[in-house]
Amino acid sequence: MLNQNTLELFSLLNKCVFTNEEKDDIFERIKYLLNQNINIKGKNTLGQNVLHLAASKSDSRVVEALIEAGADVNSKDNYLETPINLAIFAGQTEIIEILIKKNARLDQININGNNALHIALTYEDPKIADFLAVNFLFGENISIGTHIENFEEYINCQNIEGKTPLHIASEFNKGEAVRLLLMLGANSQLKTFNGEKPLHLAARKFSTDALIALNQEFIKENNISCIEDYKIALGIIIERFPNPSIQEKNNFRKSLAILKSVVDEYEEQEKVKKDLLQGSIQFSGKEEGLQSENDHPSAKEFTVVEDEGCGSDSQPKSPSTCLFLLEESKLLKNTTQENYPLN
Repeated sequence: MLNQNTLELFSLLNKCVFTNEEKDDIFERIKYLLNQNINIKGKNTLGQNVLHLAASKSDSRVVEALIEAGADVNSKDNYLETPINLAIFAGQTEIIEILIKKNARLDQININGNNALHIALTYEDPKIADFLAVNFLFGENISIGTHIENFEEYINCQNIEGKTPLHIASEFNKGEAVRLLLMLGANSQLKTFNGEKPLHLAARKFSTDALIALNQEFIKENNISCIEDYKIALGIIIERFPNPSIQEKNNFRKSLAILKSVVDEYEEQEKVKKDLLQGSIQFSGKEEGLQSENDHPSAKEFTVVEDEGCGSDSQPKSPSTCLFLLEESKLLKNTTQENYPLN
């Protein structure tokens, strides 16, 4: 049971404060109470301690005073939320930094299976979301063992829906966060419990920034085995086509162009490979009885077939050389966002 001083402390922290004068008065009263007989680890009916309440407010002085008095930075409420989670929900970046410096853990999961990174990436303001993502991934005050037990598990943690932070970043169109996560080893092939990969969630939400970031990963790895994921994502977008809202129409068009460019490129490449293979077999079949390359009746035909796959070079190139040049051309063509037909 909480004593009178502790109850007053909870009451003060529950107040909505609008002016700096009110903040100063409350802070002075809190400092006084902290020097009295209070239960700093006491909790309310929601399982929250005083730091939970202070974390969502805008007065960092109160947070520092409570921590100095012994408030637990990693205490969990009835929903398994820690003070830093509540600070994230409220967008209190200064308080988040204080809690991190005081060794608040980022890998603790709440009742929905979300860790601090999941929550940060749902924040509507992209600037705050990106700021938090950067700080939670490789901020100068973040250390393995203190804030995060196992980085690989943290970055690929799946919540109760099977969503990882990369799924969340893709769904909420946080392109910069997607790039950071991929750079640090996030697994883009993990599926939600509904069988969806980050690419599919980005497609469903017409998340153009996330699609571009995921596309760069595809190009970088040249992972043709993932082309089926793109076809599925393209199908998801087309399926939503009949009833896009007015606000979504532009993002629908951009998302369609991004995914279609990959699928079209793949199909074009497969066609070139097939043509090159047929040309090579054709040449090999007619090679028997050849006295001189210049005398061969289909030498010119072979050269044309090869040139079609490789460009206008005067010297014919082998199928393997052509494929290499094609891959190089593909990488060059798609490295920047401007090369997508978005306008």
